[in-house]
Amino acid sequence: MLQLPHRFMLAPAVLLALAGCAAPALAADADRPAVADFNSCAKPMYPKDALANKREGTVTVAFLVGTDGKTEDAKVKTSSGHADLDEAARVAIAKCRFSPAIKGGEAVRSWQPVQYVWTLK
Repeated sequence: MLQLPHRFMLAPAVLLALAGCAAPALAADADRPAVADFNSCAKPMYPKDALANKREGTVTVAFLVGTDGKTEDAKVKTSSGHADLDEAARVAIAKCRFSPAIKGGEAVRSWQPVQYVWTLK
């Protein structure tokens, strides 16, 4: 299967507010936000139709990270403009392991945004 260069970027802290509504503790409120272990992540595969049509874009996906570091929920917060790229990033990154957010020395559930950049360059 063809894999083209694309990369992970952590979203800026200001994007933490995008993710926030229902979580018991927000990453922005934590002493330390959740951190993705990108060595544990499945690299999203470029969808065939997106590749054929040379689609690129950046998607921001928010993940609800549990106290055990596992993803409990994942939602597209800012679309790349292409539903197939958004879904491929959401599904692949949801398989990542995280170090949970820490507040007051305890692991807490938190929303953590991650940007995925799809590029053919």
